[in-house]
Amino acid sequence: MKYKVDLLKALAHHVPAGFYWKDKHGTYLGCNDAFLSSLQLTFTELIGKTDEQLWPESAKSLKSHDQIVIKNDQSLTIEETFALENRQLKTLLVVKMPWKDENNNILGIIANSIDITQNKTVVLDISSKTYLADKHQEQQDFPKQKTYLQSTNNRKNRILLVEDQTFAADITKIILSELNCQVDLAIDSKTAILQAKNNNYDLIFMDIGLSDLDGYETTKRIRLNELSKDKHVPIIALTAYIDHHDREHCLSVGMNAILIKPLLKEKALDTLNTFIPNTEEVKIPVAANDEMDWSLLSGKVIDLAKGAELFNGNITLAKKMIDTFIASLPLDLETLEFSYKNEDWTAIEKIAHQLRGNVSYCGMPRLQEACARLENHLKAGYQELAALLYKQLLKEIKNVKKEHLRSIE
Repeated sequence: MKYKVDLLKALAHHVPAGFYWKDKHGTYLGCNDAFLSSLQLTFTELIGKTDEQLWPESAKSLKSHDQIVIKNDQSLTIEETFALENRQLKTLLVVKMPWKDENNNILGIIANSIDITQNKTVVLDISSKTYLADKHQEQQDFPKQKTYLQSTNNRKNRILLVEDQTFAADITKIILSELNCQVDLAIDSKTAILQAKNNNYDLIFMDIGLSDLDGYETTKRIRLNELSKDKHVPIIALTAYIDHHDREHCLSVGMNAILIKPLLKEKALDTLNTFIPNTEEVKIPVAANDEMDWSLLSGKVIDLAKGAELFNGNITLAKKMIDTFIASLPLDLETLEFSYKNEDWTAIEKIAHQLRGNVSYCGMPRLQEACARLENHLKAGYQELAALLYKQLLKEIKNVKKEHLRSIE
């Protein structure tokens, strides 16, 4: 035991981020100066104390995280909030690991931490038009306005876009490039982790449904790499669907915000201005917020004006996106037909999700809704209406192809 403690004490001085360890009862046994500084404590004020004694308002949550590590014998990456004596809230990104003796018995936990208070988590739930801040703040209405803020900073914001769907990636890059961003693309988790490690990004947009490691695991690995550099790049989740469990999962792995696809220009600007500070801002006109009624399959099959809103009214570019989408349909239809014959509803859900993301950039409200209905039905674990919703999706694809053919004749 003494050898283990001496080793931790020696290691603590060489860790650039915060570092501490506790026994199984939650008593702080040691730490380094970086951890003390982040929580505005001295060594004697911390050592020998428990979370209940130091910050009773946060103790229950902190203790539960320790117990998860000890019970499951595995590491945990989590954001933790500490209420200091002066009522100031400190948020740390913490990686907790089991602390074991030479016989593999768990003695307690070891933890690395970095102070991310300045990048305090804000969840932008665009689908419900609300900002969801931390548990201490009430929900506020998302501002419905016809102007948004654009940076006039001469330096381009450097963005990493993690997206494995070519169609969605191309459009998102166009939107971000128009907003004074230099965009690097990572089409898989391995590339994203490497690029985030080797470059200094202002912000990362992270698709959840990657083909190798998902966005959650990718974020965890990026956050682990950051600990050695004592930095914290905002990571924004991009997803076509999210529920309460997904939201909690995003926050637990260290994401700063969640955006519902598509990434419209206005949403992108709000995000950049929220998470990349110290830029001069001016108001510029944009189209009104995209309000879509999902209750009925109604409206235009192809709404070119709505599609053009994504590109600041550029009709030519909107038409090009529709042409590109139509050209990609044969392969999707072939895969859908094969999956339906084999009753592979998991594959059909995945295709519906992909189609939903792609079509959201094309101004096809009825097809977008058909994709959403089928995906959400299957995602919820139901199959009662799956065949009907599948046929509805095929019907809307057929309608889109007819409308597109009519428009070019």
